Order: sequence, then structure tokens, then C-alpha cells
Amino acid sequence: MATSTTQESAARKPLDSLSPLERPPSKRPASSARAPRRWPWAVGIALVAVITAVILAPTGGGGTDLPVGDLVAVKRGPLTFSVSAAGSIRSADAVVIKNRVEGQSKILWIIEEGTSVQAGDKLIELDSSALEDEKLEEEIEVESSRADHVNAQQRLEIAKKQGQANIESATVSYKLALLDLEKYAGIRADEYAKAVEDGTELLEAMEGSILSRLNELAARVATEQEARDQFQPLLEQLEGSYKLDLKNAFNNILLAEAEVERARDRYKYSDKLFERGFISGSELEADRLDHLRREMNQDVAAEELELLAAFTYRRTMEELLSAVNQKEFELEKAKHEAEANVVDAQAHVHARNERLVRDEQQLRQILEQLEACVVHAPQAGMVVYGTTGQSRWDRQEPLDEGVDVRERQDLFRLPTTDNLVADIKIHESMLEYASEGLPVRVTTDALPGRVFDGEIEKIAVLPDSASRWANPDLKVYNTTVAVTGETEGLRTGMSCKAEILIEEVEDTLYLPIQAVVRIDGEPYVYRPEGDGLVAHAIEAGLDDKRMIQVLGGLEEGDWVSLSPPLDGGEDETRSDRNDGRDDGSEDGVDDEAP
Repeated sequence: MATSTTQESAARKPLDSLSPLERPPSKRPASSARAPRRWPWAVGIALVAVITAVILAPTGGGGTDLPVGDLVAVKRGPLTFSVSAAGSIRSADAVVIKNRVEGQSKILWIIEEGTSVQAGDKLIELDSSALEDEKLEEEIEVESSRADHVNAQQRLEIAKKQGQANIESATVSYKLALLDLEKYAGIRADEYAKAVEDGTELLEAMEGSILSRLNELAARVATEQEARDQFQPLLEQLEGSYKLDLKNAFNNILLAEAEVERARDRYKYSDKLFERGFISGSELEADRLDHLRREMNQDVAAEELELLAAFTYRRTMEELLSAVNQKEFELEKAKHEAEANVVDAQAHVHARNERLVRDEQQLRQILEQLEACVVHAPQAGMVVYGTTGQSRWDRQEPLDEGVDVRERQDLFRLPTTDNLVADIKIHESMLEYASEGLPVRVTTDALPGRVFDGEIEKIAVLPDSASRWANPDLKVYNTTVAVTGETEGLRTGMSCKAEILIEEVEDTLYLPIQAVVRIDGEPYVYRPEGDGLVAHAIEAGLDDKRMIQVLGGLEEGDWVSLSPPLDGGEDETRSDRNDGRDDGSEDGVDDEAP
């Protein structure tokens, strides 16, 4: 039955459109060779009958009208599944020389591309006139900053020495104030420091002890002998010049009393002589006045002692204690001012040093930029311009004299070894098939007929951003293919085509991929049955966008339609449509036969 169906289907297909393998076997009888030559009439009658049958044939029965001349047979044989992508050849270990001059620079001279150079040979010279002007200005800045830095260091030394001198002067003044206090009241520096530390008021403490008693006795010393007897032993307990002042005042009282007594005796004696007429009245009057003066002196001495004990001591102690406090404050002030001046001078030195370092660094950068204006070859090799082999999306102007180049732009590539790689781009739909280590066949139009062996070395993790600028919907991944075999004839910059060998099957069934459609996500083919086409489910394997592997559902020699209808179901689509691929070489899909 299958054979008769195949023959009927073949009958509806023009014989001249079928290949020898696709034509059904002939059923001419053995005696046909001896039959009379009436075949033109037979052919004409048969064609009329076929046309009439096709026109009058019903369209029902669950099938589809059979298109004439659109059948293909399932074949068996070896099948290679591969993915192709275009790219370019480059050296695997090439040294890339980039422009290190900031901004944009104009090319004054450049070596010819393809020249073989040795290490140290001049490759390119860029315009450096603007950098020369910057260098002169920056050298002036460096000299000015260096002078300011030296000046700031000298000021720092002056601040240190001046601060130390001020501290020493304030220390001496403080010590002298303490000595004045000790001299007057007998209070030593350690006693004063302890009193200050304990918070004791020295004046009140001293007034509450001996001084208060002396003050009381000083008011009665002039009139009472008992007060004198008590005053003198207390006086001996004091120290300092105040003790001497009290002694002098006390002795002046005693001396004044003696002089009053002597003047009184002299006046009495003179009065007796005057009565006897031995002296005149004026002489008597002189002795009387002398006696009166001595009494007044006695009163003054007594008041001086009382004032000295009651007021002079307190006033002098207040002055001396205030002087000590003032000198102590001036000493602390001198210390803080010295520290502040040193810190300020150090900050000034640091600022000037930072400015000097910055200016020197800027000068070094300018010198480095000047040095980068002339590029020399770091090693031997053949010169390849950085703009050579750029993709169609790169709009960099080819390198030449007068052309502007930007910072970090690739200027040259110097291959270091004979190892070559091919840079290609793989479409995202092919990533499930491609992987590192897969074999690759590399060809180039410059060497027709030559095939170079290679393997995938690296596949980028992220899609190529440059391609996304051209077409946001296009996702391709940069892939590096290492050329592992003979590389004679290949040169850096050549365009190439890489065929990635996904799988090679020695014996399998296959058919053209356009014969397969998907209904509800499952692969189907349309087979001729009766007078029409009927959908038939199959099990499909790999495909290379031209041929698809048949794993089940068909046998070798089965006929299927190359143009299946697209109205078999809502989700029915061609298997080679809407798969995220097209026939362009940029997306990594090959449209050649396996």
C-alpha cells in the first residue's frame, strides 16, 4: 500500500522536477519494448485524465489537497551539524600599543603598516606643542612651590625657638614672683603649690594664726609692757621681710620711748636751770619743744606698727599672690601660644609640601605625556594599525598623518608569536549548541580551498555591547577560536568564516528542515495520503538550519511535503521560523549544506 501511495503521489509531480533518487520506480512491462510506438497518444490521454481527476477530486476526508511537484523523500546517510559565523584573524599573543596621551592628539608622523620593526624602532610621533607650553608653566609653579616650602620650614623653626624663649621668660617671671612671696612672707614655692593644689587661701590661713595675734598685740605694744613681752616671741616665729618690717617698727617704738624719756629729763633739768637763771627762756623753750617732738614721734611709731600689722601686710600679700597668679597664667599662656604657633607653622609646612608634591607630580605627568608622544616598538614584529580589521560599526578614521587620536585608543598591534585566533560572534540561539573545546573549520576568501583546523577557546559571558547599539534586539557573543593546525598563509586582519562542528552522525535519517512544522510545540510533517496531505507526528533531533535529523516516525524513502500548510493549528509554525535566527553571517548561522 505504501508503494502504491508513493507512486500515485509521484504521478502528480512533474517528472522533470524530480531528481533521479526522488523519482518512483517505473512499471513498464517487459514486452513494452516490442509494443508499437503509440506513446505520445497515451501520454496525452493520461495527462488529460490526471488533470480531470485533480479538478474533480473531493476536498474532504481529513486531508489537504496535494500540491503538485512539492514532495521530498526521507534520506539516510552521514550528517554533520554545524554553526557558521564570520570574523577576522588576529595574533593570539599580539602586543597592543595604546595611546597614552590625554585628550586628543594629532599624528605628525606614523610608520607604514606592514613594516617589520625591531625593539626600539620609532612607530609614531604625536603633536606635543601644547604639552611643551604646559611643561614651562608647570616648571615655574614647581619652583615657586619649592621656595614657599623652604620658607614655611624656616618659619616652623622660628616658631619653635620663639615659643621656647617665651616659655623660658615666663618661667623666670613666675619663679621671681614666687621668690618675692617667699622673701616677704617666708612661703616657699612648694608650700604655695601645695596650698594651690589643696585649694587653701594662704592669706586667710595666715591671718587666722600668728598674724591675727600680732595684729591684736601691735595695738597695745606702745602702752602695755605685757603686750611687748608677748609680741616679741611671736615675732620670732615669722619669716621674710615682713618680720624685719615688724621688728623695725617695734624697735622704733622702743627707741621713741627712750628718746621721749631722755627729752623729758632734759626739759626738767633745763627748767631748773632757768629758775636759777643759768639758761635763757629760749633755751628752755627749745628743750620743751624737743620733748614734745619726741612724744609725737613715739605716737607715730606706735601707729606705724599698728598699721603695718593691720593693713600693710594684707595689701602686700594680695599684690604678691596676684603677681604669682599672673605670672603662672602668663607661663601657661606662653606654653599654649608656643604649641599653637608650632602647630600652625607645621600645618603651613604640610600645605606647602602638599602643593609642592602636587606640582611635581603634575610636572612628571607632563613629562610622561611628552615621552608618550613618541612611541617606540617594545619588541620585534610586523606593524598592524589598531584601526585595521575593525567592524563595520566602528567609525574610527584610519590612522594617517594629520588624523586625531584619542586617549587609550589602540594604535598598533605587534604579533609576538605564530599562534593565531579567529574572533567571531555567535548568536544567542546557538549558545546551547556551542561550547568551549568544540572543533572548528576556519576558511578565508584570501586562501580559497584551504581549511584550517581550530577549536573554541572562549565564549564571552555577556553579549557584545557594540552590536546592541546597532540592533538592540540582536544578541551575539564574542567568541575566540584558536587555530590549532597549520597557519601558513594566514595573516592578521584577514576576514574569515568559522564553521563550528556541533555533532557528526555517521548514519541517520534526515530531511529538509522546511518540511517540518510545529503544532502545539511538537514536530510534524505532512505526508501524501489519498488525494491530499495528512499531518504526521515525528521525533526530531538536531538541525543545522538546512537539514533536520529524524529520530522516529518516518522511514527511509517516505515522501513528505516541502510546503506543508500553515493552517493546521493555532500554534503551528515552521520549525525553521521564529527560532531567533536568520541567514545572515553576523548571527553565527550557516546556510551551506552539511
